[in-house]
Amino acid sequence: MCRIGRRLNGLVLATVVATVGMGGAARAQDGGRATTTRESVLAWAAQHRDAAPDFRPGDVLTHADLEKVRPFLPPGYVEEADFPDVEFTISETGNYAPHPAFLAATEQYAGQTRLADDGALVD
Repeated sequence: MCRIGRRLNGLVLATVVATVGMGGAARAQDGGRATTTRESVLAWAAQHRDAAPDFRPGDVLTHADLEKVRPFLPPGYVEEADFPDVEFTISETGNYAPHPAFLAATEQYAGQTRLADDGALVD
């Protein structure tokens, strides 16, 4: 797999972990769209596990190319980008490691956060 494919799969994995980590429904859609659930995200990840990008840095993908990005965007995101003027400019890969301040805050406050019954943060 090419370098961009490995990076995209890593980004997709991070997105899946964040989405699944929300527990249960990741985000609900209005207007009759389906609700994204933990199960639908896991099914999407399994379906596109070996996807290779059909684009490279410098390419500009448009509405006509939405199916090219579907394997790299979790359920619900392609639908959010489904409008005529959408553009995705493909960039070189880069270092997307968490900022040291984020890591320090995560370590400092680990185990102290709680969620309300509706999923909102408490304290």
